[in-house]
Amino acid sequence: MIRHKLVFIGAVAVAVAGLVACGPGEPLADGPGPLPERTGPLLNNFGNELFAQEQYDAAIQEYDRAQVEIPGNQEPLVNAGNALYRTEVFDEAEDKYSATLQLPGGALNQDTTYNLGNTYYKTDRFAESIEAYKSALRLDPGDLDAKHNLELALAQMQEQQQEAQTEQESEAAEQGEEDEGEGEQTTPQEGAGAPREQPPESGAPSTAEEPQESAPQSPQTESITELTEEQARELLEALGNSTETLESNVQQMAFSQGEPPEKDW
Repeated sequence: MIRHKLVFIGAVAVAVAGLVACGPGEPLADGPGPLPERTGPLLNNFGNELFAQEQYDAAIQEYDRAQVEIPGNQEPLVNAGNALYRTEVFDEAEDKYSATLQLPGGALNQDTTYNLGNTYYKTDRFAESIEAYKSALRLDPGDLDAKHNLELALAQMQEQQQEAQTEQESEAAEQGEEDEGEGEQTTPQEGAGAPREQPPESGAPSTAEEPQESAPQSPQTESITELTEEQARELLEALGNSTETLESNVQQMAFSQGEPPEKDW
């Protein structure tokens, strides 16, 4: 837990006139007298009394009036910062503490710097709170509260950095998934859902019809598979002739043969 060290600056002084009894059963003479004119330090002191009663808004008004009366004094400013801190108006408390550190003298600089570190801590500005606590320790190395709060601020800043890194990695992963999804949508699809053709396996017969090469035609005439009785006789008679005559007779018979007869089963 963060340690607070909000110090009241200035003693509380309240002047009350004495009460004078006039005798048994008689009314009091005069009653409480008025407070002396509250100017300068007395305004600061009256603000401290209101602060102790947790009337922070009223105390701030007294501190502001005191600051007008004694503008070079650090006390009203640091006390106003403490009251604003208690009401969790941290931005205005920061302004009061910063203004306190600008005044000459510097008697209250250590306490003010410490409280400024608390203000940064309460608003998750851990890097700034670390520097404020370090400054407070330079002014008072024996300030155990400042050492304690410095350790807390260092731990909180490390945790904050880890959370930021995790968030960045998560956002980068989500962005990558979105980009991948968009890429899949823009890729043209083939065949409107038709299955893609796979190449035939090695050694498997291809289903595609390949053009068949026509066998080279022999320049010789086709062999005659069937001859009529008359054609056979003529062929035998031609055997006695020359080779040219035989070849000529065979060609003539081939031309005269025409289509082979249909078989009548």
